[in-house]
Amino acid sequence: MSVGQDELLFNSSSSGSSEGGTNSGVPYSNAKGAFIPNIADVDRLAGGTIYKKWFLYNDAPIDGLISPSVWLQQEPTFMTEVLGLGFDASTDDDELQGNMTAFSADAYVALVSSASDTRDAIIWGLSAAGDPLMEVITLNGTSEVLSLAEFSVVYAVQLDAINAGLTVLVKEGTAGTTRGTIGPSKLCCWLWVEAASKGSGIHLPDLPPGSPYGFWDKLTWAASVSGVRPNISVVAVEEN
Repeated sequence: MSVGQDELLFNSSSSGSSEGGTNSGVPYSNAKGAFIPNIADVDRLAGGTIYKKWFLYNDAPIDGLISPSVWLQQEPTFMTEVLGLGFDASTDDDELQGNMTAFSADAYVALVSSASDTRDAIIWGLSAAGDPLMEVITLNGTSEVLSLAEFSVVYAVQLDAINAGLTVLVKEGTAGTTRGTIGPSKLCCWLWVEAASKGSGIHLPDLPPGSPYGFWDKLTWAASVSGVRPNISVVAVEEN
């Protein structure tokens, strides 16, 4: 069996402003402004950015969500919306960690720390064949460590613990271009994805029952003189 539509929940984060944190377990309501807060006229006319963190939760008792794809079926009028992969952790609370840039070609992921470091890192992305891929590798301090698989896309790199004094660089291949930085006291870094269709969306491994996937949502609008207000944002999810 597959997961039913009523078993997929869109939950807010534990932060009241939904700017970071863990899965609250509370689904968004249908009330106006529940997901995207109302934008005051003065802010709308000036231009700005809103960050949200939300969770896709599989509430099915038995079935996993098979290789889900997540994309933006409709963006609000006069706003640009992009998605980033987030995590169910209180330390994933800094929207500026969306600092990754895209790989230019299929490559192994190289990770290097600024000092002695044996933390585990989870690489989330797509294989060279375009399939969802998650790989765990162990850091080796300032010595570069490579993934076993080549990645065509890296959505995010997540550490199993934070460290207040260390920085981890994410590179494209051996001694390659730095594509992301996990700074001191940070858990992860991620790529902002212009997920305007299923094909260009975020494609992930199976989501077990009773588990969430986290997402960062960035909405940006330019200074408006048209008087037209943003209307609706539609997120689509599909099993593969």
